[in-house]
Amino acid sequence: MAIHTWLIYLLAVIGLSLTPGPNSLLALTHGALDGHRKTLFTIGGGTLGFVALIALSTLGIGTLLQTSAHALTALKLLGGLYLVWLGIQLWRAPPLRLEGAAAHSARRGHHLFRRGLFISLGLALPLTR
Repeated sequence: MAIHTWLIYLLAVIGLSLTPGPNSLLALTHGALDGHRKTLFTIGGGTLGFVALIALSTLGIGTLLQTSAHALTALKLLGGLYLVWLGIQLWRAPPLRLEGAAAHSARRGHHLFRRGLFISLGLALPLTR
């Protein structure tokens, strides 16, 4: 990859990482519930997931999807089915109960890291610990 192409790509990646999204909202929520020290685990997981997505993009998954119409169609169908599945799970889920701050402070760092990682990869986790 030519240096000017890489620099444009780097600028685009930095811009994408700074835009608000699900990871920002998750970090704000964990910061309010668990404190700023435990939120570093959430941020670490989100960063690792974002780096993994950027690495896949750099390694050519975008080119593969651009050249293969069947792969792009399959990915779209899988993504749509995943969204339908998430909607059904949300519809069938019991109502959320608000917990006190003591219940959230007992969460371990690896749970917060895992949630940050999965949210950045576009995967959903159950709302329980």
